[in-house]
Amino acid sequence: MSLLRFEPVGAWDESTGITKSEIESFHAPLSEIREHAGTFDRAEELLLQYEARREKSELGRVFRVANRLHDHLDAVAVIGEASRLLGPAALMDAICEPYHNELSRAARGSKPRMVFAAGGIDNDSVEGLLRRMRTSEYACVRNDPISQPSERYAIVAVDGADDETSESTAITMTLLADQLASGLADSASRWMPKLVVPIVRRSSPLDRAASSVPCDEVFLIEENENKIGDPFGVFSAATLLPAAFLGLDCIQFLVGAAAMNRHYLTSAPSENLVMRLVATQCAWARFHGRPNSVLSVWSPALLRTGQWIEQAMNRKQSRSMRTGSELRMGSEWAGDLSDDVLTHHLIVEKERTDPVSIPNRLLPAEASALTIADRMRTTIERAGGVLSRHRHPATRIILPELTPHGLGQLFQFVTIASELSGRVADLVKDPGLDGSFTRSTTMRLGEST
Repeated sequence: MSLLRFEPVGAWDESTGITKSEIESFHAPLSEIREHAGTFDRAEELLLQYEARREKSELGRVFRVANRLHDHLDAVAVIGEASRLLGPAALMDAICEPYHNELSRAARGSKPRMVFAAGGIDNDSVEGLLRRMRTSEYACVRNDPISQPSERYAIVAVDGADDETSESTAITMTLLADQLASGLADSASRWMPKLVVPIVRRSSPLDRAASSVPCDEVFLIEENENKIGDPFGVFSAATLLPAAFLGLDCIQFLVGAAAMNRHYLTSAPSENLVMRLVATQCAWARFHGRPNSVLSVWSPALLRTGQWIEQAMNRKQSRSMRTGSELRMGSEWAGDLSDDVLTHHLIVEKERTDPVSIPNRLLPAEASALTIADRMRTTIERAGGVLSRHRHPATRIILPELTPHGLGQLFQFVTIASELSGRVADLVKDPGLDGSFTRSTTMRLGEST
């Protein structure tokens, strides 16, 4: 399958200030980092373990849990620290139907509804989650024990980075588990070990709470497995298990990540997608004193992916976000950008569904956009033209289409780029080269939860 594309059109242009020589000045340090840096091969490790050990591997256990429950429940509550849930929530948005949770069980292909909730200390949100999980497709209002798939839910509890967030998740998991066990009545002993799946740090509050709940599977992630940042990241059970429940092809997701990693390790700097992104970002910061970047997300299915990218690229500090409704309205929003901004457009090239025609009565006499897909492409081009007229540099990160393979590439692309940005700053002794994105400009055409 083809790789995503990184096009620095509108950025590597002397009229915007970024020159070819400035980009090439980072080839040597980026190559040195690649030669001596740690590995980014978590996806390959998971695939090799699965090939060698099958059901005993981490990926095999993920498949076993998801496959055996697929036909036996209506919903899955994924709880944990909000930052831990962005990865799986992003994959759900990108792969599933836009209104997955609102569809009937048949229309979802018996895939469960997926509810992502921060396990916190806010009373109203916890009470609301408990109430939501009591409400099945057929609104269980009678006093009979839970007996139908449409009335059961599973709990995936993802540990926090510290004991305080871990304890909050443990409390929420225990409340949900107690409610579920009460509803199951005499069948609790049969179902509870299958329906509660903790993903824990060793000896954390959530790990200790899990020991009091009967669980057939507990996923333990060791701190020393942290080779690419967050050990509870997208290439772990914390993301792969919810994805497997939703029917996402986890194998292809990991194969896509491995393909991007192989490209990074073997391609020359001038052709290396990751290095070209980092070099562009760093040249803008170092030679022009302008470290700020905007991520412009042009698909509502990638809204939470954009948030995940922003979080990954801004690990050192928190940034604000900006909505992009002005893009949709066609106003010259670029004129409002400050002079220090580099724009990265995240674009999906091919839609998954048949193009929807725009009614003729709404089209101008010489309309070039006859479908909504045409209109999106026209708007993207118009935004690029506005940026060019205002002399703002811009790049394009293009996914040919939304597939598990392509998403695996994208998440690995960003994971490596984030790490390189921090390391190149240390290597050339310039803390301004942190590669961070100041905010995300997103096409909020509709969100579902």
